[in-house]
Amino acid sequence: MRVVTTCAEMQQIMQQWRDQAVALVPTMGNLHAGHEQLIRQAGTVSQRVVVSIFVNPKQFDQASDFSCYPRTLTEDIALLESHQVDVVFAPDEKQMYPAESADTEIHVPAIGKEFCGRFRPGHFDGVCRVVARLFSIIPAQYALFGEKDYQQLLIIRQLVADLNIATEIIPVATVRDSDGVALSSRNQHLTAQQRKQAQQLYFTLQRAHQEFALQEIEAIEKKSFNYLTDQDLTVDYFNIRDAHTLRYPEPSSQHIVILTAASIGSTRLIDNILFPVS
Repeated sequence: MRVVTTCAEMQQIMQQWRDQAVALVPTMGNLHAGHEQLIRQAGTVSQRVVVSIFVNPKQFDQASDFSCYPRTLTEDIALLESHQVDVVFAPDEKQMYPAESADTEIHVPAIGKEFCGRFRPGHFDGVCRVVARLFSIIPAQYALFGEKDYQQLLIIRQLVADLNIATEIIPVATVRDSDGVALSSRNQHLTAQQRKQAQQLYFTLQRAHQEFALQEIEAIEKKSFNYLTDQDLTVDYFNIRDAHTLRYPEPSSQHIVILTAASIGSTRLIDNILFPVS
């Protein structure tokens, strides 16, 4: 496994691999079992696997959140050694955002304004900017993203379609701990009591799924929102939407996503559940 820290070296490697299928797994490090699942799946669709590790300052709406984000590069590299990873691309901020480059921004309208976009202004613009930059450095045939960040997944798909980027976006199902909590780097900030509260997110999503009926959506959303609030979670949203458009479901909708975001203390968690309309 090779650790690369410059864009020029990474691009040189990609040129050498021009006749091989490459899969990219973009991360911000602090790797866990959810990332490992992305990496394993990447190995099934490609001959070469690249894992990028870069804590992107452009997607943090609060400077304190960025400064507190765990940087565990040494541990991450050690973990990746046990997987079939060819290159770890770990640039610094000067490599990703050179001072002499234009301050170009990328904005995906409509879909990026709702849900997390409403509560984290500028977040998805920052995500789009770094992903577009990564795809220009690493023009992989495939890029894998977790379904836990479902809104982000759809935004990146829209980005790729609008900019005619050849990379195919492959979604990977959410990985959960035995208690149902979706794996996230933020989970390590939870106390034992807060961890019990976090379990209520998945429980409430499952219950909303069981109760799903098109004519009852608003009532289910309200009931779920109030239940989580009663469990001392600060709820940003709890919504039931068409999984392809994130719009209100219609009779023709074939797949549904239920999305939620809530804070427990200072830790903000997101989760969702996907299912076909029976």
